[in-house]
Parts: sequence; structure tokens; C-alpha cells
Amino acid sequence: MAALGDRRPVVLGSLGVFVGFYSGLFGIGSGAFIIPALVFWFAYQEHEAAATSLAANCMVTAAGAVLAAVYGSLDVAVGLLVGAAAAGSAVLGATLQQRVPRRALAGALAFVFVATAFSLVL
Repeated sequence: MAALGDRRPVVLGSLGVFVGFYSGLFGIGSGAFIIPALVFWFAYQEHEAAATSLAANCMVTAAGAVLAAVYGSLDVAVGLLVGAAAAGSAVLGATLQQRVPRRALAGALAFVFVATAFSLVL
């Protein structure tokens, strides 16, 4: 977004600090924050925001998992099993995402966010 101008790196860094803290605290995927922020604040298209979020998630997840292991709360076998399955299906999802129109992708993301919010409240 043009209004951010020279503050763009500061806003992105602040987003990273918030996302890292929230992900570490609750163990949730950071995409729930990164994707909407990139779309609304930085005028990214949904496809680009989703791909950028995946790259950021690698670092957030690795840092959180290492610290969880230090504290003894990481089940390595389950993490590796679920992670391997997720990595395989992520290839399929990323391939499909490139073929879905932007509006359909935005609608699907909105549905997932709203459904998740309702499931947390109920």
C-alpha cells in the first residue's frame, strides 16, 4: 500500500513479531495473519500472499518446534509423520492454488477463517 511508504519494512517486521509470538503461544499457523495483512495492507494478490506466507511459515514453525523440543513438549515421531503427510499434500494444494481464480481463492480463505473463528467460540 502506497500510504505505508518508508514504513513498509517496519510494518512487515512488526507483523512478523506479532505472528511469531501468537504462533508460538497458540501453535497456530501464521498464515491466518500474514495472508490478510499482505492482501489488505500491502495490496498483494491472494496467490502471492499465500505463497509468501508459506515461506514465512517455514521459519516460524522451525523456531517454535526447536523451542518446544528444548522444553520437552515435542512429540518428534508424530510431528514428522504429520509433517511428511502435510508436505506431500502441500504440493497438491499449491498446484491447485495456481489454477483457482483469485476471487474463488479469496472466498475459500474467508470461509476457512470464519469457520475457524466460529469453531473456537462455540
